[in-house]
Amino acid sequence: MLGNSIGAAAKFGIFAQNSNVLIENNVIVNSGNGGVAIYESSEAGNNSIVRGNTIGQTSATLGGTGPYGNAISVYLSDYVMVANNTIYDSAFSAIRYNQSSFGQILGNNCYGSTATGIVIEAPGPDGSYSGGIIANNIVDTAGEGIGVGNTPGHRVVISNNQVSNMVVQEVVPGLMSTGRGIGGESDILVSGNQIENTADWAIVLLPFTIDGTWTIAQAENNMIKTCAGGIAFLQSNSDTAIFIGGNTIYNYTETSKYAAIVACTYDGGTGDISRVSGSTDLGNATSSGYSNVKLLLNYSFT
Repeated sequence: MLGNSIGAAAKFGIFAQNSNVLIENNVIVNSGNGGVAIYESSEAGNNSIVRGNTIGQTSATLGGTGPYGNAISVYLSDYVMVANNTIYDSAFSAIRYNQSSFGQILGNNCYGSTATGIVIEAPGPDGSYSGGIIANNIVDTAGEGIGVGNTPGHRVVISNNQVSNMVVQEVVPGLMSTGRGIGGESDILVSGNQIENTADWAIVLLPFTIDGTWTIAQAENNMIKTCAGGIAFLQSNSDTAIFIGGNTIYNYTETSKYAAIVACTYDGGTGDISRVSGSTDLGNATSSGYSNVKLLLNYSFT
């Protein structure tokens, strides 16, 4: 599907199910519920490529909190590459992978997502995913930058992205965005990103244990500027390892909720992430005081 102009589709601009497709150099605007959708009936290798498209003003007339309103949706489809697209004004997310493993999300420009700019997740009770790379993307002006969630999904790299201007805003009535920069669960590597001007935390590490198997969360060599909080990590779970090193954090707030680098609590019902009461800010520390948290030198200053 090459070089088409698609406007005002009632549901999806391009919908491909149980098929391997190349979707390239199309212009898709004003879709009622989704720009491009790559779906499988049950999780399987798909190998489609969505590349070089311009997708804008995607609505969500069918409602809900996830399946609709995304510029690019990948569902139950493994080994799908989404690269070098320009995406703007999405009712929910610019790019959403749901229960889709081994995806690559590379070099996209995403602006104006009401919810999360780029998300990999598996929200169903039996959902999962394994493996993914989110790299070299620009995400600006959204409700959240990049989110990787829903254990038992695991093993995602988030590297060399620029995330800026994240705000708390209403996604649907009763559901607010988080205003975070980058958040990740379970075997997550967050490396070499630039994050600026977020209403909430710049980076959140939630290494939830998967079926008793150790998980690792790592944040290294990130630049964080003018964010409410720097790096929050959930230390309390057993069978987890956390590494934080080489990050620079400038112009954060020091409050009962936020700090430069600090252990956090997580409320699964509300999604709230807050500093552990009385915890030490580790922004310039070389030892965390926790057996499962390793620090190398970070540099934080206000």
